Amino acid sequence: MIAAALLFATALAQTPPTDVSPPQAVPPITLAPSLTCGAVSAPGLAQLGADGVWRGYLVSLCRRIASVTGRDPKNIAFHSYDGPDGLAHAADDDVAFLSPMEMASGTLSDDLLDGPVVSHDRQLLVQRADVPAQSLPSLAGKLICFIAGTRAEDALDRWAEHSKIAVEYLPFQEPVEMADAFAVGKCAAEAIDIANISSPRDVRVLATLESLPILVATPAERGQDWRQQVADAIAGNANPPDDPDQPD
Repeated sequence: MIAAALLFATALAQTPPTDVSPPQAVPPITLAPSLTCGAVSAPGLAQLGADGVWRGYLVSLCRRIASVTGRDPKNIAFHSYDGPDGLAHAADDDVAFLSPMEMASGTLSDDLLDGPVVSHDRQLLVQRADVPAQSLPSLAGKLICFIAGTRAEDALDRWAEHSKIAVEYLPFQEPVEMADAFAVGKCAAEAIDIANISSPRDVRVLATLESLPILVATPAERGQDWRQQVADAIAGNANPPDDPDQPD
C-alpha cells in the first residue's frame, strides 16, 4: 500500500495545475469601411459634430453611392481635407467632394478624375441689418471678420484682390467669438458661409463673395469604370436620402 500511495502522490505532482484564470474578453471585430469619402468641412455639406459623427448633404450622398454600388451604407468612413496637407489625401479615398480650385491643387488633377457637380458652397459678405447700409467702397480700411482657414477666408482674399477694396482682416478661430464681435460692431462686416447665418433677417447681404461648385471626384487609378458607377449613382438620386444620423 505504501508503494501505491507513493505512485499516486507522484502522479499528482506530475499533473499540470488547472488554469482557473478568468476568460479573456474577445476583442470586437472591426470591419473595414465599405466606402471612404472626404471633403473640406463646410456647414450643411460636411461637418463633424461634437459627438464624432459626420453629417451633411455630402455625407448622405456618400451613403447613397455606397448603397447603389453594392456596399454597406452604414459602414462608410468620411474624412476631412481641412488643414495645410488635407487635400494631399483626397486621392486616397474612393470618392472625394472638391471644388475645381481644390482639384487643381498639387497633383490632384493627375490623381483624380472629375465628375458631375453635386452642390454649391456660397460665401457672402454681410453686415448687421440694424446699422445704416454701407456701400462696398466704404469698407476700405475697415475690419472684416472671418473664420481663419475656411473657404470664406479664401473667398474674401479673392474678392478683395478683384475689387481693389483694401479692407482690414480680423480673423477668428471660433464661430462664437466672431459672432460676438460682429454683434457689438467690432467689425464692419463679416465673410461667412451662407449656411452659417443663423438669422437671415438680422443681416444685410453686401455681396456674394463666391459661389463654389462642389464636384465629385474619383481616384484615377480606379479608372473610368468606377468613375461612371459613381456618376450613375448620383444621377439616379438627385435628392439624397435622409441622413440617419440627423435628428428628426
